[in-house]
Amino acid sequence: MPDTLSIATLVVICTTVVCVVGVITLWIKMSDNKVQLSDRITKVESVAQNALQTAVEAESKTDAVLRRIEIIAVDLNDKIDRMGRAAGENNAAIREHVNQMGYFVRDKFPLKEDVNDRLDELKKSQRDIEEKIDDIRDRLPRKTD
Repeated sequence: MPDTLSIATLVVICTTVVCVVGVITLWIKMSDNKVQLSDRITKVESVAQNALQTAVEAESKTDAVLRRIEIIAVDLNDKIDRMGRAAGENNAAIREHVNQMGYFVRDKFPLKEDVNDRLDELKKSQRDIEEKIDDIRDRLPRKTD
C-alpha cells in the first residue's frame, strides 16, 4: 500500500504542481492581457475622445454654416420682395402709359370717316382748282409761233 500511497501522493503532487503552473501561467497571461486590455481601453478612449472632439467641431462648423445660410436666405427673400415690388411698380407705370396712349390716340387721331370726308373735300377742291386753271388758260391769248 505504501507504494500505492506514494504513487497517489506523487500523482497528487504532480497534479498540484501542474495546476499551480497552469494557474501561474494563466495569471501571467491574464496580467499581460490586462495590460494589453488596459492599453487597448486607453487607446479606444483616446480615439473616442478624438472622435467626440471632431464631432463637436463639425457640429460647430455646421451650426455656423446653417446660420450663414439663414442670413443669406433672409437677404435673398428681401431682394426678391423688393424686386417684386419694383416689377409691380414698373408694370403699373407701363399700364398707365398704355392707357394714356389710348386716350391720346382717341382724342388726337381722326376717325376713318373723318379722314375719308376730308379726302373727298380735298379731291373736290383739286378739281375746282383744275377747272379754274383750265378757264384761265382758255382766256389767255394764245401765242402763235
